[in-house]
Amino acid sequence: MKRLLFCFVLLIACAAPLRAASLVEGTVWLKDGTVELFAGEDRIEIPRKKGALRTFRNAFRKTKQRRNYRYDEIDSVVLWHSRTPDDCHTFVPLPDGWGRVLLQTPRICVLLRSKVGYSLYGNGGMATFVRSGVFSSSSVEIYLRKNGGPLRSLGRVNRTNSDAFRRRVAESVADDPELADRIRRSSTSRYKTLLLLRDYRMPSDHLK
Repeated sequence: MKRLLFCFVLLIACAAPLRAASLVEGTVWLKDGTVELFAGEDRIEIPRKKGALRTFRNAFRKTKQRRNYRYDEIDSVVLWHSRTPDDCHTFVPLPDGWGRVLLQTPRICVLLRSKVGYSLYGNGGMATFVRSGVFSSSSVEIYLRKNGGPLRSLGRVNRTNSDAFRRRVAESVADDPELADRIRRSSTSRYKTLLLLRDYRMPSDHLK
């Protein structure tokens, strides 16, 4: 009995770092240049859909104070779990909801937008949720911004990493023929296919 109880406690201890959190630490960057830090006893609720950003000072005390930041006044939000402050995740308000930055380089930025929402785990990992039903399913939309230009939608993330999905991603970087060809020929997962975009180079880079 004691051995069984010990194994149960050990299982809970091992699972604890993976437990999801909806209230996390982070920094809010406003369009007017103001920066607000929420750490220690302060928390931010992970944003979802197109709602206001909810923040809490003294989140675990009776003196808790809540403030909502309007969707249109926020430039970006950087979030992390209190256990893993070095693993940061950036969210930005998109035209149709909060988007999570999947990768960002000086030349390209790739974002994912989930209709359902997101969750941050104690090990620093971030989940982008998809809900599937009998008659309908929620989607994860891909957005791309190259060289600081306009935001472009690449459509939904497919359930499988099909040729059509790879072709769609490759077309988004047609001005880098070498990378576009690598993407079309790849056989990796959807996530790894999108990560290939970090190698994107502008046409002028190829002349150097």
